[in-house]
Amino acid sequence: MTDRGPSPECWNAQLPPERRAIGIVEQAIGQIDGLVDYATRRQSVAHTRG
Repeated sequence: MTDRGPSPECWNAQLPPERRAIGIVEQAIGQIDGLVDYATRRQSVAHTRG
């Protein structure tokens, strides 16, 4: 078994609240950006399944 280091929860607990909030917003923006391709039919759902 390999040591992966601290868990994401541990890293999050060490971040200031402002940085955690920015991380959540950045993740949401990335998810919305990914949905734009599907909404505009530039990428099909079948294309991403592997």
